[in-house]
Amino acid sequence: MITDATTGNTDIWIEEIDGERPQRLTFDSTHEGNPTWFPDGSRLVFNSTRKGVRDLLWKAANGSGASSVLLESGANKYPQDISPDGRYLIYTDTNSSSGDYDLWLVPIGDGPARPFIAAEGNQAFAQFSPDGRWLAYDSDETGRAEVYVTPFPKRDSKWQVSQQGGMMPKWRGDGREIFYLSQDHRTVLAAEVSPTEESFRVTRTSTLFTTRPITGMGYPYDVSADGERFLFVTTLGEASSPLTLVTNSIAERKK
Repeated sequence: MITDATTGNTDIWIEEIDGERPQRLTFDSTHEGNPTWFPDGSRLVFNSTRKGVRDLLWKAANGSGASSVLLESGANKYPQDISPDGRYLIYTDTNSSSGDYDLWLVPIGDGPARPFIAAEGNQAFAQFSPDGRWLAYDSDETGRAEVYVTPFPKRDSKWQVSQQGGMMPKWRGDGREIFYLSQDHRTVLAAEVSPTEESFRVTRTSTLFTTRPITGMGYPYDVSADGERFLFVTTLGEASSPLTLVTNSIAERKK
C-alpha cells in the first residue's frame, strides 16, 4: 500500500520481487488496503471505504477490468486469508454488541457470510494451513493474545500453540511449522507441529530472532514457503538487531 502525501488516501500497488517498477492496482479516491492474494495469484481481495465503511472488493492482479464488490455490510471488514482451494475468505468483522473483532467466513461468490469464530475478546489474523484442513489465528479471550489452531471447516475443537503470548501466525509451506510474533511484536518464534486426522500437537517451540516491525496495518511480515526467508515492514534505523539470513535453519533447530 502507498499513501498519497496530498490526500492521505491509500492505494494498492504490486511490485515484482526482482525490483521491477511497481504497478498501481487501485485508483479510487478513498482508502484501499489489506490486500490478500488468491492462492493462484490471479486476483486480490482488499477493503475499501468507498461507501464509508471498509467493504470487501476484489480485482484481477494484472490490473485488467474494474474492481468488483465481494461483500458489503454496515461494519468494517478486514480480509485475512483465502482457503487453498479458493472457495472461502476468512475475514474480521466487528461484533455489534461488544465492538470486538470476530472471524467471519464467506463462500466466494456462492452464499452469505456467517460467523466462524465468535468468542470473548478479539479474534484475528487467521491463516489457513497449506492443505486447507486447519485454521491458525490469535485470540485474547483469556486476557492475553495467544495463537490457536482449529479444524476447518468443522471447528469442533481447538489447540493452543503459543504459551507465553503470541499473535499473527503464519504457516510453513508443508504445514509442519507455525511462525508467530510475541505479544510485544519484538520476537519471532517457531512452533513445530504435528497434525493428524483427528488431532493437533505442538512438538517444539523455538525463538528465532528479534525485530521491530511496524504494526497497525495488518500483517507486518511474511515468510517464504520453506520457512527460510522473512520479509518485514519496518522503519530504517530502528531495528533492534540486524536481520541475518540463516540457511538450513530447520536442521539447526532440531539439534
